Amino acid sequence: SAEAGVYSFDKTTKKFKSHIIEIPSRKPTNIFCTPLGKIIVSSKDKGVLLYDNQSKKLSEIELKSEQRSRVQVNNIKTKDKKTILFITNNGIYELNIQKQEVLKTLELPSVNSKNTNITDAYFNASLGWVITTTGEGLFLIEKIDVCFLKVSLYLEILKFGEFLILSFSKILDGLE
Repeated sequence: SAEAGVYSFDKTTKKFKSHIIEIPSRKPTNIFCTPLGKIIVSSKDKGVLLYDNQSKKLSEIELKSEQRSRVQVNNIKTKDKKTILFITNNGIYELNIQKQEVLKTLELPSVNSKNTNITDAYFNASLGWVITTTGEGLFLIEKIDVCFLKVSLYLEILKFGEFLILSFSKILDGLE
């Protein structure tokens, strides 16, 4: 990808091919191939696009937000065979590839009236979510039945919705 759109490289001919006709974005930020061979492109100019190379069909994926600004996709990854994760400046969204339905899975609380910008995430059913953020630290989020806990000094545990958030940013501050 470049400021000119999405390109592929043919290893045999050693030439680049533009895909501006199929994927009409001139400012892609992430390109991701699903396990089923579909191409997802997030961009600054066209939002999030899903291109099916077999059917030659393009569709837009809407990541809804209460914020006025456009959702910025920081990372795209597979959760399982049917689900793609969008890690954004406004939380984590899941796309069911077969149904083409988007669900906002996780939103961290705002800090200083700003959204917590999630840069990457890892999900494990037994562990929960491990999330990295820009400037707010590393979080481990588990589903549990506890209302609110706070462990003194270096580890804060905050209740947010049905999730428990463990903030390790203070531990990292203490090690510097």
